[in-house]
Amino acid sequence: MVPNNVRTRSFSIEELRTVTQNFSQEIGKGGFGTVFYGKLLDGKEIAVKALSSSSKQGVLEFLNEIDLLSRVSHKNLVWLLGYCNSSKELMLVYEYVGGGSLRDHLHGSLANSSALDWKARIRVALDAAEGLEFMHSRSRPKIIHRDVKRSNILLDLNMRAKIADFGLSKILQDDWISHVTTTTAYSKIIVTFLD
Repeated sequence: MVPNNVRTRSFSIEELRTVTQNFSQEIGKGGFGTVFYGKLLDGKEIAVKALSSSSKQGVLEFLNEIDLLSRVSHKNLVWLLGYCNSSKELMLVYEYVGGGSLRDHLHGSLANSSALDWKARIRVALDAAEGLEFMHSRSRPKIIHRDVKRSNILLDLNMRAKIADFGLSKILQDDWISHVTTTTAYSKIIVTFLD
């Protein structure tokens, strides 16, 4: 697997230690591992996802995410900037999406102070559905996410949604997508806003 070097680049572990201030600010945790905040020398904010030794996900999911996200881009998908594969460290480097996850706003740390009224929820649902529709219908290759949930829908500071965490995604043959497949995914998004 060779990532698209026009869109992604290889980071050294030393560079990531520097831009994250030695991984000092944890901003999330998931099945892959811990996510840390960082800032590149040009001022661009980043999120660095580090594979945990206790993770149930591993090298295959890491490579899958690099492969998929280095080949597609859309305003409602989190942008992969690069990766680190040095000193036995596996890390993914993304654009920083600073508004927290949908889960944070519905049931987590931001639930009481959330600006996620019903109008905003509908906009977030439409953003997520647009990202999925792009993946299912217009991206090359076509992709099924397979892990759509509240914690994998990130919100920016304007409450616009981006889908994240592509480690379990599958590339599909053009003739394999059906309305049953896509209807299930869109229905799952609607349920996340009612639960």
